[in-house]
Amino acid sequence: MKKVFKRCVHCKSVYTYQMSGHGDYTYNNDTYCSDCYKVILEALKSVDVKFEKVKLPATNISVQDFEVKYKEHDDEIKGALYGLVCRRLRYGTPENFTYKDLMIDGVEYTLITNVNTNEKLLEVEYEQDCSTKKLIGLWNEYR
Repeated sequence: MKKVFKRCVHCKSVYTYQMSGHGDYTYNNDTYCSDCYKVILEALKSVDVKFEKVKLPATNISVQDFEVKYKEHDDEIKGALYGLVCRRLRYGTPENFTYKDLMIDGVEYTLITNVNTNEKLLEVEYEQDCSTKKLIGLWNEYR
């Protein structure tokens, strides 16, 4: 567990921010103390969410093509002399499913496989307007 001291950008009080480990993260924020963050969260309850992430089946690539490209990518990484492989961690996912993520031509795909039935679903995340339910384009986290 790592905790650091921070100064709230609003009220300027010094507070403890928990960066990792077990604990209650409800009002844990790296910019605001818990008192200010509570006020911010309460104020945001009155603001409607404008966009949401929706997962839909991929239509422009087959599961078989994805698996070929995934294997090529995996082999390329394994063959590198120096490299770091980062796989997305999925906490709380059912044990009877496996997930493979790969970006192909700027689109991030996720292959979900049921290990009991070998049923496969290839998904893409899209941005959807909450009021019109129209798809805007591909979802991007911008992190």
